[in-house]
Amino acid sequence: FAVGGSNRVLYVFVGNGSSTTPQIPATVKWNTSESLTQIGTTVTFSGYRFTLWRLINPTATTSTVDIVWSASQDERLVIAQSVKDCDQITPNGTVAQAGPTASTAATVNANSNSGDLVLDGVFFGDDLGLSLTLTAGGSQASRQEIEGAATVFEGLGSSTLTASGASTTMSWTISGTPTSWAMFAFATNGSGVNNAIFYYKA
Repeated sequence: FAVGGSNRVLYVFVGNGSSTTPQIPATVKWNTSESLTQIGTTVTFSGYRFTLWRLINPTATTSTVDIVWSASQDERLVIAQSVKDCDQITPNGTVAQAGPTASTAATVNANSNSGDLVLDGVFFGDDLGLSLTLTAGGSQASRQEIEGAATVFEGLGSSTLTASGASTTMSWTISGTPTSWAMFAFATNGSGVNNAIFYYKA
């Protein structure tokens, strides 16, 4: 997909599952050679892994995010989002995490300042293979969802919301009760002021 704009930061949410050897990615790269760094803590539950990756100042081009695991995984779900107008030293605040939890409601609270762009990712694993779907909560703008017929055992979604205060709640509704879900959410830091803007997704 295309990454552009000034003061860019690329974020990648990765969810994967394996009945035998669920692993986190060995490498996540942009444009063949630019390595992303994992931020936040790996969420592990019942044969599934959920991780978050970041690259500050990715090359502005049309290319791919390439992910390699050291062992074959049964399913692999990826959402990449590029944000522009981000501070290049500290592009985001603390990554808030929630889960793993088995319920139809997924939620996490991220520290923020009014005007920040808050970005989230939610991942669920469903051992029953019910093709569950996701609905972004409140005023959140759903940016990408992989769910339902696209993948019967997992789902991955990402959304954004402009913060109105010091704490921003990000939430999703799952159409049924999965084995477990997990979430990441964080506020992006604008360059100069808190005005980071969602740029693109894939």
